[in-house]
Amino acid sequence: MAKSEASGRIINVLTMFLVAGLSLALLLYIAFGEAHRTFAQFYVEKMAAQGAVVQTAIEKQLRLGLPLEQYAGFSLVAGRVNDSDPTVVSIVAFDAKGEAVFVAGSRLDLLTDPATISRPSSSTYELRQSPKYLQVQLPLRSREARVGTLAVTMARARISADIRHEFDALPLPALLLAAAFAGFVYFALTRIKERRNAWLHGAFFLTFLTMAAGVVALLISLYAEGAQSKTRALAQSLGQRLSDLVAFNVNIKDIRGLDRTLAEYRQVNPEISAAALTVNGVVQLHTDPRRVGACWVGKDDDYNYRVDLTPPEARERIEVAVALPTRIVADQLVRCIKNFAALFVASAFLAGVFLQLAHSVNANGRENQPARKLAGTEGTYALNLVKPVFFGAIFLENLTYAFLPKHVDALIASEGLSSAFVSVPFVAYWISFALILLPAGYLAEKINPRPLIYGGLALAGLAMLMLELEPGFAMFVGARLMAGVGQGLLFIGVQTYILIVAPANKKTQGNAIIVMGYQGGMISGMAIGSLLVGSLGAEGVFMIAALVAIGLAVYVFFCVPHYDAPEGCKLAPASPKEFARSLGMVVRDRDFLATMLCIGIPAKAVLTGIIVFALPLLLNQQNFPQEDIGQIVMVYAAAVMVASVLASRHVDHTGRTTNVLVCGAIASGIGLIIIGVIGLSGLSLGGVAHVELQMPPAFTSGVKSFLVLKEASASTIALLVGVLLVGFGHGGINAPVITHVAASQLATRVGQSPVAAAYRFLERIGHVAGPMLAGQLLYLSDQSPLVIAWSGLALIILGASFATFSLSHGFFISKGARA
Repeated sequence: MAKSEASGRIINVLTMFLVAGLSLALLLYIAFGEAHRTFAQFYVEKMAAQGAVVQTAIEKQLRLGLPLEQYAGFSLVAGRVNDSDPTVVSIVAFDAKGEAVFVAGSRLDLLTDPATISRPSSSTYELRQSPKYLQVQLPLRSREARVGTLAVTMARARISADIRHEFDALPLPALLLAAAFAGFVYFALTRIKERRNAWLHGAFFLTFLTMAAGVVALLISLYAEGAQSKTRALAQSLGQRLSDLVAFNVNIKDIRGLDRTLAEYRQVNPEISAAALTVNGVVQLHTDPRRVGACWVGKDDDYNYRVDLTPPEARERIEVAVALPTRIVADQLVRCIKNFAALFVASAFLAGVFLQLAHSVNANGRENQPARKLAGTEGTYALNLVKPVFFGAIFLENLTYAFLPKHVDALIASEGLSSAFVSVPFVAYWISFALILLPAGYLAEKINPRPLIYGGLALAGLAMLMLELEPGFAMFVGARLMAGVGQGLLFIGVQTYILIVAPANKKTQGNAIIVMGYQGGMISGMAIGSLLVGSLGAEGVFMIAALVAIGLAVYVFFCVPHYDAPEGCKLAPASPKEFARSLGMVVRDRDFLATMLCIGIPAKAVLTGIIVFALPLLLNQQNFPQEDIGQIVMVYAAAVMVASVLASRHVDHTGRTTNVLVCGAIASGIGLIIIGVIGLSGLSLGGVAHVELQMPPAFTSGVKSFLVLKEASASTIALLVGVLLVGFGHGGINAPVITHVAASQLATRVGQSPVAAAYRFLERIGHVAGPMLAGQLLYLSDQSPLVIAWSGLALIILGASFATFSLSHGFFISKGARA
């Protein structure tokens, strides 16, 4: 017995070490991917700034009528930029036919594949890539037309090498932290008699948070270096340009045009606050003429870079000085850390699922099924095993949502179809999802829910594999139909499995698996999908989603046990005729119809038509990066989670459902109006929308960084506030609406279960109608964001109508009082 207990403890410790190790490895992988994406952006901006220096010099001659081929200063200007920065492997000027005219460094052709790295919407350059190189392409224009292209190229390997050099120090601390967590489980947790789960989860969270703190410290150092690299490179190239003049010991004051040179450098990089040429610390030339003659003193709120140009044996020290405001670097750092924070939350959800699963297996897996039944832990054990399944299914579906509208839009454009078809794949998904629910319910009762779960996962994985093959539009729609069927089968399978295994005192916790799994999977999928699409492309994300689905199907098949429904437990109506009869009764009830038409269907239509479809599409058209789009939807999901908990507690305490539903509908309507009128359209309401707000610097910096806007304008804040309001509104609807219909007078006549089932079935009309209506309205309005605002107004009218109807029928009193 003692030997068995000791071996059990060892297995438990090894499992916990493996879970902690995998969780920390996931965190490091996500951090490495985010660092690679962000650091590449810094390099791209640096190349663009260096290319702009050469571009400005060439175009100055082109606008005077000189042909590109006769420009004589390329080797001097481009060669010095190339020599001053070892990361630049090539600077080439191409004519209008794509033929190389001038070359500095290696001779490389123009790249044609668009890069997946995001760039500022105001940028004038194009970004191209190959497996080995990143290339910034800037236009060369004369007064009349574009006459060529300037290409600045760097090797991708340099980015990876710089990041890997920093991250090489992290695996060892991760292993030590995983070992420390396992040691806590072995030595301390076994001696704790009360609240062991709380101690386990607390220790795991502390381990995860400690690793995250180390990663954040490393990222801050890495990003600070990257944010300053552009200005440092400009200072070095400016120094290279002036070094020959200084080498001849020419008096600085005798050289004409140096002031224009400094002005040009500041023009191509407006983030620079000042540039100067100093002799023995005294300013001889400055972008601000008033500073000439004074000593160069860097400001406390600036980063100052100096390049020494002093020739050998010279008696005077000559330097180029460039100042960059620290707020520029701080804003970039805040944005980068914000991106990682979103990914940290996503990885924390995944790590929590890993821990719960491993703990459940360790705590119960060594006992046989009869022993668990005797101890009364059988249902809890099964619930813990099925938790990651629904989470994973929602996660794999939402991996694609941050970029799917854009992907469909591009597919339609490539086939020459009307933009009215952009909503078809989304409508197809929800139609197939809704139509399979009722047959799946009967199937679950006849053959057990497990085949529906792993069969649905297999279909969802196959659908993702079809998308990975870059199909035409017709096959794309077919794949989405298959995904809807798979997700519908899985949803009914998981829901039925929970009904079978959940103990009587844990039915609410069983239902929470659906609610929390949906929101958690949505948050994690959106964040990680928006990260992966930047490095793997859409096809790579589809493949990852397919592998997740297949892995989950295998897990369900081998690890989730089979249970038969208890005797007398009805999982579906006895026959389609019985369900149809129940459906006919509920749709004739005025209270039920008012709830469905004014609250339930509109809420689901907003979710699928606006939050998942229209909002990402419109944000993409306004050049929002994929990671920001994913994070905006994360804000919505987080708000839903918080509001669901608060609304459920309020309804359980007061019994008042109507009040909460009305507030939810009106709040989501107001949120949509704010998004459409101010957040996206940027309409000025009395000159308010683009006024700089006087807010605390930390808040302003955070808002600025969140949506890549130059100023913390009212429209920026409005978008976030609007999304939060919609999320809070939907959180106040999702759970209370089921309580509302289940406690109605209709439910006392027909039964709570048939009424709830009919509601769940009919609310799918909103899922289907949302993308269909949003797609057509966007098409008819030429994709105007005001469509979202008009939708919000419609929600407010529906909410007010529901309030009026409920007030006239006395539904604002609590259900308990009515009874």
